[in-house]
Parts: sequence; structure tokens; C-alpha cells
Amino acid sequence: GAQTQQITVTSDTQQIETTTSTVSQSVTQQQMRDLPLNGRNPLQLTTLTAGAVLTTAGTESTQQDNTGLSVNGLRATQNTYTLDGTVYVDRFFDSVPTMPNPDALQEFTIQASNFSADHAGSGALVQLSTRSGTSELHGSAWEYFRNTVLNARNYFWHNPKEPPFKLNQFGGTVGGPAFKSKKAFFFFSAEDLQQRSAPTPITIQVPTPAELTGDFSALASHGIALYNPATGCGFGQTGTAPNCSGTITDKIPTPMNALSAAVTKQYLQSESNASAPATGAKSGVYNTLTTSTNNNIDNTQYLVRLDYSIGANDHLSGRYFYNQDNFQRPFTAPLGFYAANLFRNQALTISDAHVFSNTLTGAIYVGAFRGARTQIPEAPGLKTLKDLGQNINYGSPNENLVPFPGVRANLSYINIFSGGALTQDSTTFDITAQLVKVLHTHTLTFGGEVERDRIDMDDFSYTPGDNSFSAQQTQAPAGTVLPAGFTGSGDPFASFYTGYESSFFEDNGRKAYLRELRPSLY
Repeated sequence: GAQTQQITVTSDTQQIETTTSTVSQSVTQQQMRDLPLNGRNPLQLTTLTAGAVLTTAGTESTQQDNTGLSVNGLRATQNTYTLDGTVYVDRFFDSVPTMPNPDALQEFTIQASNFSADHAGSGALVQLSTRSGTSELHGSAWEYFRNTVLNARNYFWHNPKEPPFKLNQFGGTVGGPAFKSKKAFFFFSAEDLQQRSAPTPITIQVPTPAELTGDFSALASHGIALYNPATGCGFGQTGTAPNCSGTITDKIPTPMNALSAAVTKQYLQSESNASAPATGAKSGVYNTLTTSTNNNIDNTQYLVRLDYSIGANDHLSGRYFYNQDNFQRPFTAPLGFYAANLFRNQALTISDAHVFSNTLTGAIYVGAFRGARTQIPEAPGLKTLKDLGQNINYGSPNENLVPFPGVRANLSYINIFSGGALTQDSTTFDITAQLVKVLHTHTLTFGGEVERDRIDMDDFSYTPGDNSFSAQQTQAPAGTVLPAGFTGSGDPFASFYTGYESSFFEDNGRKAYLRELRPSLY
């Protein structure tokens, strides 16, 4: 019969890493393309590593432009991120800024524990590398979108009309030979994200129309007594404590405090008119208003990379990444109150890899990162408490130094809060050099790193003043026995109505100019 010959080549997957004790995992470009990513943030893929979880614990949640990553229970601020071999960390937050989009990355590796000596941090090491051009011209384009029509109805949204929401994320890449050269290659990537509003509603508590006129009698029906801070007697009673007579009605006979009335007219009246009475145990105590949040996002990024083979033994590479991330930081406040955050991140890396011999290679990386943040308070027809009649000066010695003052009035269950004006600039310069020597069956690695950090901050959050109101000012004086039928006393909005605040804080601005040098050898 006929003779046949068959050759079978098999490759067994290595179950145990025998050359290093480092616990790590790599995510390839193909995986980044295939795995679903809501928002196309590559940081989400770090959770594929055992012990890694995205978290806001220990971070400046809603203030930084990326979320935190905790690995094996360590703090999110202990991680180190590198992009093409140099540090990519905003040292003000000790977190990673906005990452390049998945189509711009070649791969990334996360080392979770048992790090090699070239890692100086105590947390995880996340190493990202960007794509380079090839000998042929290639490109890609994409668009992802979500809107109100495509989204499922939110179970907790009781309004017949869905909250407006629209998200468009589009971009493209192109790479190939530079100037028809067989030694130089370029790669370019661009992406833009535009989000309007947010699909998640919030419910805020606002005073009832009756309470805006001084009628808090609904509180009395719930066993809450209100006391006049000026006399120590309950509203509805006569006399001065402890000689009070009459029945507590929780009706304040005097007009609302002038400043409180101005704040109410400017910021609360329309919300109260659009609200609905609370139901259940809190019926009549306050009204509720369900609304959408201010959560617009405009995020633009560009990445350009150039690779050049100087000779058979030298490879020179340069990469520049630019990101403008503008988003609205929402608060538990009426619609229109938010802090506009403007982040601008820039990262530059130049590297050279040299082959000295078959057993000796070296590389040097020079990088710079610049992160600039500006926060601008926003509110409908923004007026500060000073504009509304509060007799104060801004905390800054020179009022012209306050670039855009905000408004702060904490009413306990609702905040008149627009965020504070501030600027933060974080700059990092990083130089890393490395030699790798193969000696028989051993691999020896030598190197060092010098990181220079600079942080400049001007925070004017509290220069316009911060007023807080609590139930304490309208509570029963110490030692007072509540009349029959009452189980508690005091209400934050009643304190606001009378103009008695629990605290007022103001400063002349906080400045920080920090410098740090981080040298290391291994």
C-alpha cells in the first residue's frame, strides 16, 4: 500500500514560571481589541489579574481624571505606571492619568507581586507600550455611541421622560514607513469622546413651599420641636428660657433672614416649585426632586510615535502623547451646580536601545510628563454669598487673585455648592538607564533611575467663605425637657431660615510648591 508520513509539532504551555518569581500578566493588542470596554479605558483590563480591583477608596474620587487600582489590598496610590519605559503618573494624586486608547497600545503588563529589583514602588507595576509603524501603510477607524433610545429604562427613574443622554466616541490610527524609508516608521492615533448628561438620575431633598414661608408645622406632627435661638423658647411660645409658656407650633413668625432669602431666591425657589411632596415617614418634612446630573465629558487625545533604526545595533524611538480631558464634577445639589474640571496631560519619551554584543545590551529612556488641572465653579447665574449680601471680604489679601469664586452653603440635606476654584500643575522628569548581561546560564541586570517631581498648587476653594447649617441652632437648649408629643428638636433648614449658621470657614487660599528627587540604583 501507499506510504504516508506525518509530522506532528506540539508545544506545551508552561504551567510554572521557572526563570522569575514575579507574579505578572500581559494583555496583548488583540485582547484589548476583542474584550468589551465601556468607555475604552485600558485600565479596566488590569482587573484580569488576580487580586486587582478598580476602586475609589483612598483616591480623590470625582477629582482625578482616572479611577484607582488596588492590587492585593494595597493602596491605589502605591502603584507605579510606565508608558514606553518612563514614569506616567500624576504625582499630585499619585494615580495614572487618562491612558492612550486601546488601539494605540501594543500591550501592557501588570506585575502584582514579587517584583524585580528595577521596580522601586511598593504597589503594582503597570507597564504600557505603544504601537509602532510597520513597513506597509495601515490604518483603522471606529465609532462607538450610546443614547437614550438605546439604553434600557432605569428602574429608579419615575419620570415618564427619560433623562437625556448621548455618548459618541470616535477616532482612528494610521502607521507606516516614514518618507519611504526602510529604517524609519511612524504611528499616529487620535480619539475624541463626547458625552452629554448621564443616564443615572439623582434625587435631592428641598424645602417645602410652606417651609419657605416659615411654616414648619409639618415637623411638629412628626414629633420635632423647633426652638428660637434668640429666646431659647419653642416657636409658638412666649417668654425667655427657662420661663416659656404656650404651645410649640413650629411656625416662625418673622420673615426669612435677608441673606437666606437671597440664597433661596437665587438657587432654591425654582427647585422647590418643581418638587413633589415626600411620601412615607417623611411626608411634609421636605419635598423631593428627581433630576439628572451634570456629567458632560469632552475628552480628546493624540499620540504620535517615530521609530528609527540608526544601524544594525541601535534603535531610536520617540513618542508624544497629548490629552485634554474636560468633565463636569457633579454634586448633591440642584441641577446646574457643578465644578468644571479641565485636565491637560502631556507625556514625551525618547529612548535608545543598543546592542553591544551577543551577550550585552543596553537602553536609556528620557521622559517628561506635565499634568495641568483647572477647576472652575459653576452654578445657575452664579453669585457668591458676598454678591448676595453677606458682609465679608474674600480671604485673599488681594481679591483680584481669586480667579473665579464659587458659592458654598451646606444645608445638611441639600448643598448650595459649586466647587472651589483651584489650579494644580504636576511635572515629572524621568531618566532611566539599563544594562543586561547574559553570563552562561545567568542574566544580570544593572541600572538606575532619577525622577524629579514638581507640584504647584493654588487652591481658592474657601476664599469666598463656607457656611454650614445644622439642626443644632434650632434644637432645645441643654437641660430642656421636651413637651409631651415631641421626641426630638431642631432642623437644618429652620436654622437656615433664621440665619443662624453652625460654622463659617474662610481662608486666604492654600498654596503648595513641592519638589522631590527620587534616585535609585539596582
